[in-house]
Amino acid sequence: MKELKLEQTKVTISFRGSKLRERDREDDRKRRESSERMGCCRRLPWRFPGASTASPVTRAHSDEAHIMGCQSVWSVQLGCAGTRRIRLERERRLPPLPPLDRGASPPDRPPNLADKLTGGWAMSMARASEQWILNYKRDFPPVDYSLKVNSYTLLSESETEKYDTKVFEAGGHKWRLSFYPNGDLKNNGNGYISLYLEIVETNTYALNWEVTANFKFLVYDQMEDNYLTIQVANGVVRRFHAMKKEWGIAQLLPLETFKNPSLGYLVNDSCVFGVDVGVVNCSGNWESISMTKQPKKGTYTWKIENFCSLNKPFCSEVFNVEGLNWKLLIHPNGDSSHHGVKNKSFSFYLELVDWGSRQMKKAVYAEYNLKVLHQVDDDQHVERKVSHWFKDDILNWGFAWFMPLKNLRDESKGSL
Repeated sequence: MKELKLEQTKVTISFRGSKLRERDREDDRKRRESSERMGCCRRLPWRFPGASTASPVTRAHSDEAHIMGCQSVWSVQLGCAGTRRIRLERERRLPPLPPLDRGASPPDRPPNLADKLTGGWAMSMARASEQWILNYKRDFPPVDYSLKVNSYTLLSESETEKYDTKVFEAGGHKWRLSFYPNGDLKNNGNGYISLYLEIVETNTYALNWEVTANFKFLVYDQMEDNYLTIQVANGVVRRFHAMKKEWGIAQLLPLETFKNPSLGYLVNDSCVFGVDVGVVNCSGNWESISMTKQPKKGTYTWKIENFCSLNKPFCSEVFNVEGLNWKLLIHPNGDSSHHGVKNKSFSFYLELVDWGSRQMKKAVYAEYNLKVLHQVDDDQHVERKVSHWFKDDILNWGFAWFMPLKNLRDESKGSL
């Protein structure tokens, strides 16, 4: 019987070879392991992430144990004697990456851990020139066009590289499908089914025509009576124009998967493909926003005669600043629409004029100062600063409580 002592254990954890952290642990008590001759099992009384909590890790005849859990494989490697170093490696067992989008360059980096963790049982994704290809199942058939191939084997063994369907209409434009039974070899489609969507009959379009559309390819599962749907994820649209009339997927479906009779895509030498086409019509509507820091003629002075005789709301003449018409609005005895203001406060507002008659009803932002001038001392002006977006039904803005009405009417205060 040989006795091993674990006085200090050094743990290194890495994901697919990338070292995450390293730390030293000192055991409070000495761990003792007993080993018998070859054929006996040695049990480690501690557990690792991903391992079952029901039993410790068991090793037999080997210095490597595999612990299954959380869809991961943890590899434990132990040294020979003395101070033992434990190395944990975690590997993700993932399905092969789905197809790349045609016309896109290969990824400029290998997929990282975050990319791989996005996969799931219901769908799979693949990185392709900053886009994802999304595969999922649905029950309803193709919306715009279907292609049924009754003699796939004869077609694949013929000298025909591809088959072009007849023209069909979708979204106000003419299209057709290009089907490659053995894959598009020019675009890395060897070993796959390749399928493309092409816009046709564009000779009557304007010189710089462009059609934007997103599309989905479908493959009929004859065993489950549903459709494998393949599309570029996140609603990405493609630009069809004179220099690029065709978009599609060179690696739509592996031939090995397609020809597997248990999967239902090729049954009795027949198969069905389809497409949904969604044309995005651009209206051309747009707007711009601009601001002026110091507008020309941005100051307006309004002199009111016989102010004390006014007893109803009163407006100034219209004045123009940067192409917009404005006027001042006052309530000499207070704005009665506000509680507690009537006969107690002077109400003062700025109003945007003719906004409703403007062709482009754009909101107007303004920062402005409302003042009641002191007619003797310039340092005694009553001034309040305000900012507001003028739009819709809020076309005047200011202060219901601008200043006490008794102060305004007191001639000793200098405003009258």
